[in-house]
Amino acid sequence: MLSMTFRFISDPSTGEFVIKNQISIFEIVSVLGILVAVISFVIAVRAAKLATKTNQAEFSFKLWEAFMNGDVYNAYQKIEWSAFEWGEGFETGFRGDEEEHQTDKLLFLFDEIALQVNSNILTGYYAERWMYFGRRIFGDSEVKRYLEFLDIFFQNNGSEKPFMRARKLFDPS
Repeated sequence: MLSMTFRFISDPSTGEFVIKNQISIFEIVSVLGILVAVISFVIAVRAAKLATKTNQAEFSFKLWEAFMNGDVYNAYQKIEWSAFEWGEGFETGFRGDEEEHQTDKLLFLFDEIALQVNSNILTGYYAERWMYFGRRIFGDSEVKRYLEFLDIFFQNNGSEKPFMRARKLFDPS
């Protein structure tokens, strides 16, 4: 037995507390076990936070790669430079099938980004970095005209309006 600290024990015969100047090995081991458990918990929480940040960064980078894909980025650049036109005068509303495919890829990507932001998979900086691009896309008057066309097209084919997550998140109006 070590003589380190006071120990309070209830004396059953008198109902009073008796102070004994001793501590057992079992008590030392118990305190060390609790200390190790607390330290392990703190380390696990820190590791989980770091893993979450790392996963967000990796996921955001993959989205960035998809965005910088030639087709998707070309469609974005047309919108950014106000060169995107959708009009009733063209057979499909586009100047060609390629432009339609590029625009649809862009809209699908940003609908996926909106899903990840709304699900808190992308938060903070990783969510905010997409807001400018999304607002430019879904705030563009020609894109809105295209989406109005799609709303009617989807409704006539028994489907819900497309890209609603992205519209709700990114449309500045």
